[in-house]
Amino acid sequence: MHDSLYFSEQHLAVRDMVSAFARDEVAPVASQHDEASTFPWENVKKMGELGLLGVPWAEEVGGAGFDTISFMIAIEELAKVCASHSITISAHTTLGTSPIVNFGTPAQIERYVPLLASGKVLGGFGLTEEGAGSDAGGTRTTAVKKDGYYLLNGSKRFITHAGVGEVFVVTAVTDPSKGTKGISSFILSKEGVDAARCRTLGVGHDDSLANMQGFTAGKKEDKLGWRASDTRAMRATIKAIQIHGGYGYTKDYPVERFMRDAKICEIGEGTSEIQRLVIARHLLKGLMA
Repeated sequence: MHDSLYFSEQHLAVRDMVSAFARDEVAPVASQHDEASTFPWENVKKMGELGLLGVPWAEEVGGAGFDTISFMIAIEELAKVCASHSITISAHTTLGTSPIVNFGTPAQIERYVPLLASGKVLGGFGLTEEGAGSDAGGTRTTAVKKDGYYLLNGSKRFITHAGVGEVFVVTAVTDPSKGTKGISSFILSKEGVDAARCRTLGVGHDDSLANMQGFTAGKKEDKLGWRASDTRAMRATIKAIQIHGGYGYTKDYPVERFMRDAKICEIGEGTSEIQRLVIARHLLKGLMA
């Protein structure tokens, strides 16, 4: 009943394909990669061959040509056995590729998206700084136009796919007088990075990152859903550990890894506290309108 109501034949095919891949290829090595702190390059390459690194993008630009529901199904099926594999395709798609697809110039799209959507290279994202993360208004990295290019000056930390990505979307202040609207996104290539030659996406921060960062004000319903999902993940994994007793606290079972994976959902892309502030702000605005 549920499948016929919400999923098309394409959705079911994607689910079955990714579920089988997760079961046969990801599950057997998930714990080993976690314990050794290694990146699962072999499986990432396989995911690229399966089209999982470009699920929602058009075939014309190297993607699989599927819809957003298919993308979410793929993320969910991978997350059932390993959140690290799941977040790899999620971050690559939403943070490393989406800004270029949605806001890049035709030349930028032609140059970068086929490589990213086909999985030939991994995309990354650089926002967080020592004094800026959930509150992007604290961004100190600057971008100054010089001789037709932008010179970026600053530092980032907790860069998504820092050690494995090759194409990065990086944020920097272009107009301090405009506050967060004066923060723009830029494309940087890892190989031979020359900050003076990076190309701007040419859009303000609120536009380029509206659907990806917790600190950006969105509809309160979106924030409520986000908050509910990360809370449920933590509650479920904490209960799982409790059910397992002492074993749940050891590496003999994967539940402790699941809890660590769930916890990052309350921190990354806007902490739970920031989510609460955004929700409260919207609710109060509605009452005072």
